[in-house]
Amino acid sequence: MRFKKETPVITFEGEQGFLDCFAQPAPAKKFIPEWYKKMKVRLSENEFARYSNQLVQREHTMKACPPVLDYLTGGYIIPMPFDLMVTNENGQQDFSYNVPVPLVGGHGEAQIAGSPYSGSQAHKLTNPWFITTPKGYSCYFFKPHYADTMGIDILPAVVDTDMQHEVNFPFFFSGKEDKDYYIPKGTPMVQVLPFKRQDWKMEIKELSNRRGVYQSLIANTSFRSLYQDHFKSKKSYR
Repeated sequence: MRFKKETPVITFEGEQGFLDCFAQPAPAKKFIPEWYKKMKVRLSENEFARYSNQLVQREHTMKACPPVLDYLTGGYIIPMPFDLMVTNENGQQDFSYNVPVPLVGGHGEAQIAGSPYSGSQAHKLTNPWFITTPKGYSCYFFKPHYADTMGIDILPAVVDTDMQHEVNFPFFFSGKEDKDYYIPKGTPMVQVLPFKRQDWKMEIKELSNRRGVYQSLIANTSFRSLYQDHFKSKKSYR
């Protein structure tokens, strides 16, 4: 008798009263950037001719690359939960919002002294969501790099969310000085990729000739969609 494998569940819990007024987390596939949606899969003949002197050897754009789409649709997005105004003057940032709880704070300069960020102004976005994953699962938190985060650059980290559920996000603001920024509620801020913890070890080996020949044979069977047809596995985040 075969048993269906249970799908792991990641839970985002919000405080009563804020659940409906904050922009809520959702699968990353619901936050695919507009520029990507509008991009063509293939260059036209004129476009290909225009870029041919720039080492463009194929007519496909990055939209034809399955790993890019896997990244864009991987995991979940925590959006900016509320409208945020940023005043950026003389290298100092000030954040204002109408929510009656302290959701943007700071980190002391001593906390980043000696790091590559030393001398920068560090901030902290208080996450209104408690995040829970099943036992043995952690989450990788990082900036959604293909999205316009309006200058909010989250520092990446891994948290064992089966035990630690309160996760806040240190960030730096990379907007231009002497310019004010309006960051609307719902702007993608943090990408969350849950994964199962397990021990690993590494090896460095010489590539066998047989394996290299096999890979080449597979590559020669397809003019297009090589990775999609032969190497890509299905992933689902709901």
